[in-house]
Amino acid sequence: MITTRFLSESEYPQYASWVKKLDPATRVAYFGIQYTYEQIDRLVRGIVDNANQHNFLVAEYKGAWIGTIHIAETEIDEVEFGVIVATNHNKGRNELLRIQREIHALPLLTPILNSKSRPERW
Repeated sequence: MITTRFLSESEYPQYASWVKKLDPATRVAYFGIQYTYEQIDRLVRGIVDNANQHNFLVAEYKGAWIGTIHIAETEIDEVEFGVIVATNHNKGRNELLRIQREIHALPLLTPILNSKSRPERW
């Protein structure tokens, strides 16, 4: 069963450890660029230093984090949401990866599909 909970401020540093364990493609999708471990640590230190402006909702499965929603107050009346779901728990992403694999396989199949010697029935 998947459970959700808000992190206490003392747990915020764990966010850096979790993000570093994610695959590089997931981190790039979240940040928009490849962040180094040092950049992730610096970002989370800034969050910890201003903890009253941040909240983290964590989804857990069997005690392990599988997704987070980072809620950041950017101004008095503005908020940002950052959502990360671990690849092996992200149905939409897994479907996209399957489609990408199929697309990449098409060039390999093209000569076979264009061949006059292909069997009548597949």
